[in-house]
Amino acid sequence: MMFNRFCPSCKTNVNLKQVHRTFVERYMTRKLWVKYECCNCGAEVFAHCTKAQDLELITKSKQVPTE
Repeated sequence: MMFNRFCPSCKTNVNLKQVHRTFVERYMTRKLWVKYECCNCGAEVFAHCTKAQDLELITKSKQVPTE
């Protein structure tokens, strides 16, 4: 699923794609969290299932700056 939300890595409103979580993420460390990937920069972001506005950046952008 895609969601239009603010990405903390690239600092813009972009589409975030919901991605699969690992077993440890699902059942041990982040039970009530949903994992997203930014379609613009490729950063992985977690959001609490009841507080979708609060996004926590897990990995930074995978793109290399062109500047």
